[in-house]
Amino acid sequence: MKYYIQRNDIYSVDEALTEGYDLSKTGCLEDFRAGKIIELNEAQIAFYNAYPGASTIEIFNCSLREQPELTLEAIKAEKIAQLKIYDSSHEVNSFMINGVRMWLDRNMRVSLMQTATILEASGETFITLWSEGPQRVSFEVQIPALKQFLAALEIYAKKCYDTTARHEADIWALETAEEVFEYDFKKYYPVKLNMQI
Repeated sequence: MKYYIQRNDIYSVDEALTEGYDLSKTGCLEDFRAGKIIELNEAQIAFYNAYPGASTIEIFNCSLREQPELTLEAIKAEKIAQLKIYDSSHEVNSFMINGVRMWLDRNMRVSLMQTATILEASGETFITLWSEGPQRVSFEVQIPALKQFLAALEIYAKKCYDTTARHEADIWALETAEEVFEYDFKKYYPVKLNMQI
């Protein structure tokens, strides 16, 4: 088996590459930087097998680059980025109607409340809610029940917002990397709403 390196790629082939390929004759760093195909020597192959996740320049040099140590601020920023992903996920942003998971963002909640008020004033008693996704499900909900549920959902969303903001402030206040790594930002969120119709 022959191994070759070119820019950001490693190739393994059964037979040696012949003329017609842009092969390096010297295997030098300048040829690597120029994008020529370089056959790996035994040391480079051994390094590649020992460190399969290494970059091509690390394999070429048979040396892992030292990663700079992350600052406490960078570790906190990464934790907060994870918190924000969690905050915008279905783990937080969801409720159940008859066992179907749904979510209404703030704009949709406001719009739906206005629509329900207009429909109610015009004599309607029900409003249709639709689930998301490819196989949408509809629910016929009594307007007074929907308005009450939307109010509860607004309170739920505010409590979630407050919880996320509190976690963010708590993370920034931590004093060691260990405290940041161990911090559990999934706690203290309110219980999700569940509607049966």
